[in-house]
Amino acid sequence: MKSILKYKSFFAYSENAKKYFFTEFSDGVNIIYGRNTSGKSTLIQAILYTFGINDVKTQLSEIKSENPIFRLDCELKQDNKIINLVIIRDDENIYIKKDDEAVKSFFGIGGNNAAEHSKLKEYLHNLFGFNLLLQQKDTMTKASIETMFLAYYIAQSTGWVYLRKSFGGLEFYKNFKNDYLDYYLGIENNIDRLDKQRLEKEKETYSNEIKFLSEIETNNDDLVLTQLMDENFKNKAKSYIEEYQTKQDTLMEKEKEYINKCNELSFYTTRLGVLKKVKGNHKKQNPENGNCPVCKNQLTFSIEAVYDYQQDMNDTETQIQKMKEKQKIHKVQFIH
Repeated sequence: MKSILKYKSFFAYSENAKKYFFTEFSDGVNIIYGRNTSGKSTLIQAILYTFGINDVKTQLSEIKSENPIFRLDCELKQDNKIINLVIIRDDENIYIKKDDEAVKSFFGIGGNNAAEHSKLKEYLHNLFGFNLLLQQKDTMTKASIETMFLAYYIAQSTGWVYLRKSFGGLEFYKNFKNDYLDYYLGIENNIDRLDKQRLEKEKETYSNEIKFLSEIETNNDDLVLTQLMDENFKNKAKSYIEEYQTKQDTLMEKEKEYINKCNELSFYTTRLGVLKKVKGNHKKQNPENGNCPVCKNQLTFSIEAVYDYQQDMNDTETQIQKMKEKQKIHKVQFIH
């Protein structure tokens, strides 16, 4: 939000001294001229003082001794809207009237650290749309009232070279120059400086800890010996793990082989049982005096039938012997 503040008139009055001063400002450039000590700087300082800037108290000490009241009439333009302002300062009290709204009062703003002065700063920040943030210690805070006018005021005691010292306290802000210039030039960046600072601080802390522990490690004989023992233990542990892994792989292979052998033995045992049943059936179904297992009729005797029968008997006997041999071999392997 762009804000333009125009001074309309300034009035100073001292009831004690029975004195007053009044001047109006035009819309164009206003030039204040006169000989030295004629009051040119005093006028500017009195206006700043009216806004609540306490840094100029010393320069206004002679005038303030007469207990004056200052009134500044202004016109504030924001987004094509005109706001009429009246600001009155009576010693440590400030009264601000905005258009037809109720008067806003701030009592006891004589010290920059006073609670009321902080409220005044907040109010002026919001009123003028001034949102400059400055770094104070490890936090970002709203800039002081003085920074609003720093771009338009040069103290005679400092001049252009030490512009920052036109108001006191600004030297305590970190990175003030860059933040101030970036704000007035409209330069923005997306760096969270506080977060960056926090990370840098953590990094520095960890680096110091590493350095400290490294020095202890280097200079402490017990730690050096312990480290050597740890390295030796690591090597032994690594060797043990590798040996364990090798044996584990071998065991898994043996287990797989064992399962296969068990399956084979089970197959041979089942097969042998089947062959024994076949052999028993052969005795009941011989072509000489056997019967058909289905119709119970006596089997027909013939040379072909006798030959087939004898062939089956021989094959069955051969298979039984083979199964017994394989079963015996597998049982011996299990024992070993």
